[in-house]
Amino acid sequence: MNVQDRIYILRYFFLFFNGIFLILGIVLLGCGVWILFESNTFIATLRTTDEKILSVVFVAYVLIAIGFVAVLVCFMGCLGAYKEIRCLLILYMGCLFIILAAQVFVTFTLLANNGKIKTFMDKKVTDMIKEYGSPFGTDDDKKDWKLLDVVQKSLKCCGKVNSTDWLSNDYTNSSGVYPCSCFNGTSSDDKLFCSLSQDESVYGTACGALIEEWLSSNILSILGIDFGLAVVQVLQFVFALYLFRNIGRRHTM
Repeated sequence: MNVQDRIYILRYFFLFFNGIFLILGIVLLGCGVWILFESNTFIATLRTTDEKILSVVFVAYVLIAIGFVAVLVCFMGCLGAYKEIRCLLILYMGCLFIILAAQVFVTFTLLANNGKIKTFMDKKVTDMIKEYGSPFGTDDDKKDWKLLDVVQKSLKCCGKVNSTDWLSNDYTNSSGVYPCSCFNGTSSDDKLFCSLSQDESVYGTACGALIEEWLSSNILSILGIDFGLAVVQVLQFVFALYLFRNIGRRHTM
């Protein structure tokens, strides 16, 4: 097989994996944007914590940066392969290495802080239940209560471990009245507590396990995309390197 034929074959595989890299990069970019702007899940509470070890916002910015740079690098790689510009291929391989290093950082951060995130979430839910409906609640507290209502309604659950967790709430403990989101009743959006009718009962499912399952599945999804991107990057680097070498050989012939 002559050098020109090898270049055609290498260019084909290079562009193929470059397309996969572009798609995964856009997905990572979307994950970062979702973490930054999602307001109807407990990701929103992680963004408000002052604990630096739970730097979810920083991870989101890193994901956005990886995705954005990946898109730019894809176009640069395509141009270098199509026009057979060796300096662009060298720059392309260097950018791949930098992106891979950033991915390793994100993976390490998520894995290292996974337990701390779950512990924070557990304490956060406990505090939200205890302070729910307090007349001294701040605007941030009211946002947390609204979020807890959204979670209980959407997941059809009540309390962290079970509905008796709400007995730690002063109003529920004294009146026996549960939040409207704890059962499938009708109420206005601005009403926090509702009385149960004879044919109604609070949800028997615990929210804590469902929230932890949701959190774990989303972290695993991000790590899965990250790992897939790393595998594609290795293949891209190999094809870019061989393409670089064969272009150089043809120019010396």
